[in-house]
Amino acid sequence: MNKTGLAAVKKVVLSVEDDDGAYSLIRYAFAEMSSGLELRRALNGEDALDFLKQTGRFEDAPRPSLILLNMNLPRISGPELLAKMRASDLLQHIPVVVFSSSSLDADRAKCLALGAKQYITKPNSYDDFVNAVRSACTFAQAS
Repeated sequence: MNKTGLAAVKKVVLSVEDDDGAYSLIRYAFAEMSSGLELRRALNGEDALDFLKQTGRFEDAPRPSLILLNMNLPRISGPELLAKMRASDLLQHIPVVVFSSSSLDADRAKCLALGAKQYITKPNSYDDFVNAVRSACTFAQAS
């Protein structure tokens, strides 16, 4: 409970990540940060869109304060999802940080042009990975 006697609303970060290993690292990073943010997962772009539009099995899904978006996803790619979000009055304000294994300048430029707040190439070391997740989460804490 907060000072007003109301339960504090947790901010949610939606990780759109199809790779179990990368998602495990994101989960570990969240556990180390103890930020008070709640982590949710969508396995592909289509599930992420359902989560964001609160349809199907995600009818009562909380609106995320941040999306950590993998670029190369099945069904709907990261850039396609970004374009759909930016075209939606309901979703365009949600900050998105692309978290990708691609370090290509063209991929970075495309995602930033589509409205991503930041583009992070997935680091190779655990400490760098945790720091990258921590950096990305500043967008959720600011919203």
